[in-house]
Amino acid sequence: MLATLRAFVGRFLERYSDEDLIDDIRVAVVEACAAMAGAGTTVSIEVEDARCVVTCEGVVRPGDAESDVMRAGLFEALADDIEWFREDAVRFRMPLSA
Repeated sequence: MLATLRAFVGRFLERYSDEDLIDDIRVAVVEACAAMAGAGTTVSIEVEDARCVVTCEGVVRPGDAESDVMRAGLFEALADDIEWFREDAVRFRMPLSA
């Protein structure tokens, strides 16, 4: 599933950004979706000016375990305006240009 998400993000954003920024967005999406809350995980991407807004639903917010802390740290280093909402969703923004 995570490999499919990486491919989706790369393919969708290839006309909006360069490969380095797309790689950062791919990693952020994978970290957001690393722990899924069940069978139904959805990812949506909206392009606004020079930024993309990503919403991941059906995911689990990182907890206090060491692996979760590392996951959250990487995610927070890459993404801006991270907003966890409901029990199983996150929205964040990332630049499409340097």
